[in-house]
Amino acid sequence: MVKKNLTYIILLILLCVAAFFIQDIRKFKKLPTQLSRILEFPASLDGYHSKDISLEQRVYDILNTDSIICKEYSKGKQTPVWLLIVYSEQDRQSFHPPEYCYLGGGDVDLLDKRIEVLDLDNRQLDVNKLFFKMPAYKQLVCYWYTAGKKMTSNYYKQQLFFMREQMKRKKVGGTLIRVSTIVPEGEAEEQAMQRVIDFIKLALPEIEKIL
Repeated sequence: MVKKNLTYIILLILLCVAAFFIQDIRKFKKLPTQLSRILEFPASLDGYHSKDISLEQRVYDILNTDSIICKEYSKGKQTPVWLLIVYSEQDRQSFHPPEYCYLGGGDVDLLDKRIEVLDLDNRQLDVNKLFFKMPAYKQLVCYWYTAGKKMTSNYYKQQLFFMREQMKRKKVGGTLIRVSTIVPEGEAEEQAMQRVIDFIKLALPEIEKIL
């Protein structure tokens, strides 16, 4: 009788342990992945409302990833701002500097290229700033990279971080983040830059949530 009771007790303990692990696994499965968080990036940001911009298949082919969001954010009569986020897990081809794509399209002049330190009130962010002359308008672009939770304007630093994590056999996701706007005729470049900065101030906390 004692043996039988002991067997029941052991079985009951094992069942409880198994139930605990099954519940834990179910919770784990429900946790959002980094990719799902990126694809669910907010459609509205403090007065800005967005619409999705469709990309040609060749863009996905060049970047070698389907994990891309491209949105146009508008606020009243203000010139729109475009947000592009390219996500990949340790695929370096996905993160090549975007100026190559612009200049590869032909009939585009790169007027300025520099590292800019953006003052975002309570913090600073290093970005690559590009200023293009297109056939019909000018365009201002700011972009930077992430690897894990690290942010950098330097492509090679991002790649070195990936290599270091690979050597540790760790799986790390990364992004290329680009914010751009048209500079209408008669508008100063500084005004367009302030528009980009104001948008990045709103977007950056949401970007940090998905890293």
